[in-house]
Parts: sequence; C-alpha cells; structure tokens
Amino acid sequence: LTKPVCRQELFDTALEAFGAGAGSKTQELDAWDLEGRLKGLRVLVAEDIELNRQIIRDVLELVGVDAVLVSDGKQAVEAVQAGSFDAVLMDVQMPVMDGFEATSQLRKMGYDDLPVIAITARAMEGDLELCLKAGMNAHVTKPISVPEFLRVLAGQTVSGAEVAAVAPAKRLSRSLPSGPELERLQPHLMSFSRTHAGLVEEIKLALSQGGEPGASLHKLVGLAGNLGLGTLHHAALELQTALRNEADYEVLLAELETTMHSALKEIRELESSASPRRQMKVEEWTELEQLLRTKDFNASVLFDSLVGQVEGLEPLVGSMDQLDFEGALAKLREMPLGSLLPE
Repeated sequence: LTKPVCRQELFDTALEAFGAGAGSKTQELDAWDLEGRLKGLRVLVAEDIELNRQIIRDVLELVGVDAVLVSDGKQAVEAVQAGSFDAVLMDVQMPVMDGFEATSQLRKMGYDDLPVIAITARAMEGDLELCLKAGMNAHVTKPISVPEFLRVLAGQTVSGAEVAAVAPAKRLSRSLPSGPELERLQPHLMSFSRTHAGLVEEIKLALSQGGEPGASLHKLVGLAGNLGLGTLHHAALELQTALRNEADYEVLLAELETTMHSALKEIRELESSASPRRQMKVEEWTELEQLLRTKDFNASVLFDSLVGQVEGLEPLVGSMDQLDFEGALAKLREMPLGSLLPE
C-alpha cells in the first residue's frame, strides 16, 4: 500500500491477505459508462433509513438495475432465500439484525457466491475486520460516491472486469448539491426538510439528559451524506467523532445546529423558487389510490415521480417516507376531487 491509503485499496488488500481476492481482472470500465453492463441486474438493498433506500434505488434505476429494498438484516436474509439476486448492498448498522450477522448467516446457508457489498459510516479497522469475518466481498463508505459505488458494484458483478477508480468529488462549500445532482435529489431534499428537521433537536435533548444520541446522529450522518449536504455531513461526523472519543463537544454541537439551520433554509428557498406545479390528473390519482389500497410498493415509485411535479401531495410525504400506505391513502382521499384535471 502507498500513502495516502484509499479506503477501497485498504479493503482490497485486506481481502487478498485473507485469501478472498477477486482474482485477475483485465478489462477496465469507466465508472460513468456502465448502463449497458449493469442493466438487468437484480440487487437487494438492505438499509434501515427509508430516504437512503430511495436514493440508492434511484441511482440503481438510472443504470437499469432492478433494486429490491428491505430495512434490516433479517429481511435481507429472508429476501435472499425467497428470490434470486446478483448482489446485495448491505448496511452494517441496522435494527433487528445488523449487516454483519445477516451476511454471516447467508454464508452459513450456502450463498457463498453471492456478492455482498458492505456500507459503513467510515473505513475503520474494526469495521473492515468485521466485514472480512462476516464474508463480505467489498466495501463502500457513507456518504456514498455514485461513481465509486457503481465501480464497486460492477467489479463484483461484471465478469472479468476491473472498473477504473474514480477520484472523489470535491466537497462543495455551500450547503446543497448543484447541477444535475441537485435536480435528482430535489424531491428527497424536500422530504428531508419536512420529516427530519428535528434531528439536531433530538441530539441536543439526548445529550442534555446525559444520554447517547447514537441513533439520531447516525441517521443524520447518513442522510446528509447521501443527500449531498456536504457541510452538514461534515459537521455531524465531527460531532460523532468527538463523542466517540469522549472529547468536548459543545462547540461542535453549536456548529451542527447552525449548519442544520442553514441547510434547511436553503432547501426551503429552493422549494419556494421551484417551477410552478401542475394539477394532478384523474388517472394519476386513480393509479396512486389503487397502488396504495393494495399496498403495492410501486406506489412509492409513482409517488416519487409525481411529488415534485403536481400540487396537493405534500400531506402524503411523511406517510410515504415511512411506507405508511394506509396513512397516505387516507390523506390522498381527502384531496378535493374538483382539483384534479379531467382525463
């Protein structure tokens, strides 16, 4: 290894040392030119935070990958037993059953050839060792870099191919992402501002009561990273590190609060300046109502495609983010039918 050590190089070297290397790979692929090679793959995504699942699913669908979503390790094991997948993207920190235990169980069940890609908050020696012991094949860290993520996925699923490494993008100085990335993430940013605006207050309350803000802080670190909120992600990560090291955190907590307020302010300004939304069509309402009524997960796909374009869906956002289809259905039925465009 040469310094500075790249996270993936560290993990790959450790795999080789344990005799788990991927073997010889000859053909290089560009990380942004993978649609033809990844298209048609079926990937299981195990991630406990709903908004993160949606973002990962959106990225996979852009390159033609069929993504199946679950929220904990137990569900991941059950999904693999029930269906066929080309790879599993496994968050290591999840409720009910974590990613380490889930992967270990899959290996014991005989799924030795199924690529499992670990997602961790950072490249720490302890995490890497646990990944190796559990039988994971590769490793990405939050915030997930889209090119790096696709590079790793292709490296585990495309036969005989080595995907060219991609230099990490420079961190933006402002709170929000920009360009096409902002357009892609805009609906998720709106959802974040409505459903997770109180995360910093939860962290402050836990600390003031002498408790551990682990779950709320972990959620904020992951969401901020995957939403491209670089400044907020950095502030949350700094506080997380200070708490782990039992260092003074008061200044960092104040900085996190200020950064959160700035990010939420920019998101609200973005929302107010967005293009005017159109009325919802009768056929769109009917299709969404039917999918919600039958608890069809395609309701999430349809809702995501509509929420940034049509009026009147804001009351459903919280329920949809929690996959509460009954609650979303009740709110949808409260919409005045006279506000819909005729077919």
